[in-house]
This record gives sequence, C-alpha cells and structure tokens, in this order.
Amino acid sequence: MIMWNKSLMSQVLGRERAKRASNDALLLRIASNVISD
Repeated sequence: MIMWNKSLMSQVLGRERAKRASNDALLLRIASNVISD
C-alpha cells in the first residue's frame, strides 16, 4: 500500500512538474515576443 502511494505521488509530482515546465516555456516565449516588439 505504501509503495503504491509513493508511485502515485511521484506520478502526480511528475505531472505537476511537466505542467510547470510547459507554463515556464510559454511565459518565456511571450516575454521574448514582447521584448522583440
């Protein structure tokens, strides 16, 4: 049960990290567009 919880948590954390990474990439793209304009 504990092992299952650990794997589930790491899965959720991984998804959150991926989401945050894509958000950062999007923000960087927007920022560079604003700066170039």
